[in-house]
Amino acid sequence: MNAVFTYGSLMFTDVWSRVVRGEYLQACAILPGYRLRAIREETFPAIIKTGNNDQVSGILYLDIDNSDLARLDEFEGDYYRRETVSVISAGKTIRAETFSLRAEFIHLLDERGWDAAEFERRDLKNFIANL
Repeated sequence: MNAVFTYGSLMFTDVWSRVVRGEYLQACAILPGYRLRAIREETFPAIIKTGNNDQVSGILYLDIDNSDLARLDEFEGDYYRRETVSVISAGKTIRAETFSLRAEFIHLLDERGWDAAEFERRDLKNFIANL
């Protein structure tokens, strides 16, 4: 079974439950050495590895079955690649899958960060409607 670290739209239950079929335990987690950035002209973010003191907060879903992992791969599409990372949750280091921006799309990053509260307020309803 797989753990999956989410940091963008998939942190929201309404999005997560439309993508996967199973119900999974979840916990807050931190991904060290990465930065969260907005993507120009999109409502969703991306992470990039920085290797320094940056960190990304998110939700860790536990024991994801392979069929739902395949659904997540499809949902993430061409912008992202799945990679294995180490996250920190409840003081423990856990290996998890996450989706980071593919190198060929780095030019699409905006300098600004991505704000989950702003996404929820301004974009979540339309994002869900388009799933």
